[in-house]
Amino acid sequence: MLSIAVSVIMPVYNSENRVRFAIESVLSQDFDSFELILVDDGSTDSSGAICDEYAKKDLRVHVIHQKNAGTSAARNVGLKIAQGKYITFCDHDDEYLPHLLRDNYELIEKEKADVLQFSINRIYTESNNLVVEQRLRNGSVLAEDLPYKYLDVRLNENFIDVWNHFYKRDIVSDLTFDSIFNHGMEDICFNLALMSRVKQKYVFNSGVYYNHYLYSNSSGSVSKLKVSNNVVEQLKVLFDLEYDCLKNFFIPQNGCERRCVKILKKSFCFLVNRVNLASKKDFDKFRKMNLFCNYPYKLSKLDNFLLWSFNNNCWLFRLLLMLGFGNEENGFEQSWLYGFFYNLYRSKRGRWLFDVCNVCVKILTLPFRWVK
Repeated sequence: MLSIAVSVIMPVYNSENRVRFAIESVLSQDFDSFELILVDDGSTDSSGAICDEYAKKDLRVHVIHQKNAGTSAARNVGLKIAQGKYITFCDHDDEYLPHLLRDNYELIEKEKADVLQFSINRIYTESNNLVVEQRLRNGSVLAEDLPYKYLDVRLNENFIDVWNHFYKRDIVSDLTFDSIFNHGMEDICFNLALMSRVKQKYVFNSGVYYNHYLYSNSSGSVSKLKVSNNVVEQLKVLFDLEYDCLKNFFIPQNGCERRCVKILKKSFCFLVNRVNLASKKDFDKFRKMNLFCNYPYKLSKLDNFLLWSFNNNCWLFRLLLMLGFGNEENGFEQSWLYGFFYNLYRSKRGRWLFDVCNVCVKILTLPFRWVK
């Protein structure tokens, strides 16, 4: 039997309207040495039958049917049976762009790397298919340099996903997705755990090869989660992994403290934005995680004030979030005000009101611009 170069793992669940599109985008690649592992995670629609249909037509397709256990469990099943030298992933409602397998296989082989990361498009279907390109710079980091350059790798926009990576099977053979996660976040935990396993090189490819579609009901959507003991436990696992990577793997350099703070603050804001903190009871559950309590880095005055409000006054904290002070940068793009005007701008019916507001702002700021 010929060896397989790449294993593509695709968890499938109730995606009968989109899964054909995803499967065919993989099978139409100009690269032959791959297998497509479809893990039907207890679908209640015709998704499982569609997977079987493709397996009968194409010997590269393998199907596993299991009781519903979540994306993490489905990916773990795929990892167990994968035979490829490299492993990558695809979501059941996304799209492989041309040459993804060929170009990235050739690059990771040429570089003799353990991990490769490529650029992607995020497509927001509820915003008239707005395309946001997230393009990396070509480059590589040797394994011995990774602890020194960890911040550069971690802070790039595409780090948090697994379907934009190639992984050498040897270094992930005993690494699994944590099944505690059933609302997303399993990808970033997988990648954080992977960092200390890289033995040779981590490579970046600037080419855009993947369309990630965000739907209102997709795992990548930003819908609020109801605070429960299980959700709190998930968030604690994620934050602890971020903290442990900085503490145990990363070797600090001069002037890097602010970037370390940025990573943990990013995680903190992500956690806050993923849960629906609707009552003081919800805040009390969330605060029990004791985030930042043993924090080794110096926080700014604004960050300290935000953290103080989080620990002492939930209503003040909610107000600060609404004003955008919870963002790791300047906060405005996370604020309700930004969201309001952005939705007006994108709306066909509301665009006129946005234009009126825009004219009013220009008139009001005319004296200041004239003085400048």
